[in-house]
Amino acid sequence: MSEVTIKTNNVPRDLLYWFDLTPKEQKEFDHDMREEECYFRFKGWVYCMGNFMSLRNESHCPHQGQDIFPGWDGYESDSFFSGIVIRYPRIPQWRGEPVEDVERVIVGTYFS
Repeated sequence: MSEVTIKTNNVPRDLLYWFDLTPKEQKEFDHDMREEECYFRFKGWVYCMGNFMSLRNESHCPHQGQDIFPGWDGYESDSFFSGIVIRYPRIPQWRGEPVEDVERVIVGTYFS
């Protein structure tokens, strides 16, 4: 596989809940857990967070994606060569390590 390129403007986008979506957007999602999912808008589309594969190193779900998408928390492919990556913004703390802002995501596109 060739080198992966990621493009982002690093702008955090608010996560939305089911009731924040328009009726037209709600019709696009036909799954059982839709009210419990979070969504975001990106380039004229609405994405469901539940469709993204985690890139976090969890003992019960190991992924090698961190090698391909370092610094990103998840991805969703739209083809073999392209897709969307997401990460939670880190909020600096006065003392200590930055914490994740779980109410927003930074979105990028990837391609190779």
